[in-house]
Amino acid sequence: MATLNDPWKMTHKVPSLCPQYTDQSTAQSPDQSTDQSTHALFSYDTTSALPNTILGFGGAFTEAASLNFQTLSEGGRTRVVELLFGKGGLGYSLGRTHINSCDFSVGSYNFDDEDGDFELKAFGGVQEKDGLTIMPFVRLAMSALKAGWGEDLKLVASPWSPPPWMKGPSREEERKGLEHATDMLGSRGGTCLRDGVGVGSKYADVWARYMSKWVSEYENSGIPIWAITTQNEPEFAAPWEACSFNTSTSLAFVTNFLGPTFRREHEGVKILGFDHNKDHAPTWAQELGDADGNLDGIGYHWYAGGMDRLLDGGVGTPNLHKLRSLSGSRTVLGTEGCHCPATGYTGGDVDVAWKRAERNAHAMLADLAAGSEGSIEWNLVLDKVGGPNHLGNVCDGPIVAMPDRAKAEPAMERLPAFEKAGEGKDIVGDGLSLDSLVHHGGVKKDMELGVLTQPMYWVAGHFTRYLREGSRATKGIVEGRRAFATSRGRGGDNNNARVGFEATFFPCEGSSRQQFVYDGKKGEVKTRDYSKEGRGGYVCLGGRNDEGGFGGVLLVKCDENLDKGEDPVSGKFYIREDTKVIQERGGGSCLGLKELDGEGHAIGVRGGSQLVLEECRESSSSMVYDKKRGEMREEGLDVCLTTGWPFLQGGSFINKDGDTVLVILNEAEAEVGVVIQNGNMLLSLDGHSIATVVVAK
Repeated sequence: MATLNDPWKMTHKVPSLCPQYTDQSTAQSPDQSTDQSTHALFSYDTTSALPNTILGFGGAFTEAASLNFQTLSEGGRTRVVELLFGKGGLGYSLGRTHINSCDFSVGSYNFDDEDGDFELKAFGGVQEKDGLTIMPFVRLAMSALKAGWGEDLKLVASPWSPPPWMKGPSREEERKGLEHATDMLGSRGGTCLRDGVGVGSKYADVWARYMSKWVSEYENSGIPIWAITTQNEPEFAAPWEACSFNTSTSLAFVTNFLGPTFRREHEGVKILGFDHNKDHAPTWAQELGDADGNLDGIGYHWYAGGMDRLLDGGVGTPNLHKLRSLSGSRTVLGTEGCHCPATGYTGGDVDVAWKRAERNAHAMLADLAAGSEGSIEWNLVLDKVGGPNHLGNVCDGPIVAMPDRAKAEPAMERLPAFEKAGEGKDIVGDGLSLDSLVHHGGVKKDMELGVLTQPMYWVAGHFTRYLREGSRATKGIVEGRRAFATSRGRGGDNNNARVGFEATFFPCEGSSRQQFVYDGKKGEVKTRDYSKEGRGGYVCLGGRNDEGGFGGVLLVKCDENLDKGEDPVSGKFYIREDTKVIQERGGGSCLGLKELDGEGHAIGVRGGSQLVLEECRESSSSMVYDKKRGEMREEGLDVCLTTGWPFLQGGSFINKDGDTVLVILNEAEAEVGVVIQNGNMLLSLDGHSIATVVVAK
């Protein structure tokens, strides 16, 4: 029997959003007289599950999240715990927190500020700090998860920075004659640790033991730590709490200090390496290996790494396939992801809030298909502007705390006292009624408690509620069958036509995301840019494979859009009349397809293989440009060149009970019909909607 979980079939055009979670209706059987070839097809194979199992999903218990949680009334706090961890909510089973402060703290802090305290005799204050903020929130989450789902919370802990006395001075501090850093912000290169990571390093040794003592404090308080990461974002000497490492210094730190310390004092705690973005994840995995048996896996973040935050969650999927192949049986886990800047509530634009939710859904589908074992959202709860963050780096989250709008016992101030980034700023959401905020994902009875669930919250439930620990991704892909070719605007504006996205291949769906123009005069291959920055112009295929870590051809500025002084970066191609090969002008490289590692894991090589510039060879002739359809096709695999990923996506899974779980996402404006496996079901998906179908074994 197949059931469609009706409250999960969502669209931002419908004002009544998901007030409860129930299985309500049966997906319809298609009329056999209907021409099913006009619909997309979701084909899957439940006999081909990936070997790694899904661990779960969750969010971060930062100081910011915990303080916002505490601003709510008892009723509001109870509701948040149920929404995030309870049987009637998401059932989050993973969590993350920070060792010492992070940027989402109200200020820097650590638990031993005594210079030279190598015995850590002054270590203390965890109960007085985290014990009053983070720990109570975690305990409530643990209880709700156990009561509702019978599961234990897996909590990951990550360090941002050691105490200043353990860190080497910056160049400026060194010029002043200082022997160590003056604060926890920023980092010198190589490694932040004062005397490096060699076998005799006193500071690397004490830092490893410091982390171990922190874990003991939590465990002695009844909060087990499932895993630690070696360092949050080691490649980024951030303006907030940071500690840089490269692959060699990280390997030495883990092998010489962190691994032996934890194997001796916390043998059951896993150690995850890297904990940074997908661009360099395969390199780190290859160079770290298992660190002489001291590493249990790799954590990764979803950020693109540059200034364009609209790329976050949308790049690096081919690299994740590489990472999975390199990691073998070791854990691969998404340890952080969020949208910045600010919350959807701050700007009050319902389309922005929903597009962020769609990006989350895409990332979860793509990552799970590549063999990821789950993902952890960044802050669980934020205030209306996306803080507090003591560096002003405000971001978004699944739940917004707005205690001033609670019906009973409302807070007196618009923002809590700890929020400084929002002072004097216009918060558009404050001008919207609770009825209007229903369109933004809110449920009125929850908002009357000061709790706003944003669209990304509801999207998460399509995965978290049905893919419990032990579930596996199975082979599955959506065949678009050019379902959008006759729809208005070919499914709508292509918001993936953006500089920095990867050019990939997917089954042809006939949408604007697969529409390209070959300019024979300039030699450019381009697609329409619908963004405000693009002003109706174009973005082009790049003229080289990316050297920053992604490896394939990216979308770049066309020559006509270059700023003064910028060098051309777009590729210049011609189509050879004899072979129809698409070759670079004045060079020996041709456009070709590079298959995903691991045979594409759950999605297969037809689901996101990269466009690359490669040496021209006979197989290059299977790449053709269809001017009439506006498509660039790789005919050997029958796939079309795509800006990032198609509008229509799907994931196939086997849950721990043996049922088949199908998650289908439609990012297009247009409604589309999807035939499920051999024509047994026909699902009609509204524009901008997502659905979960459970097929009982």
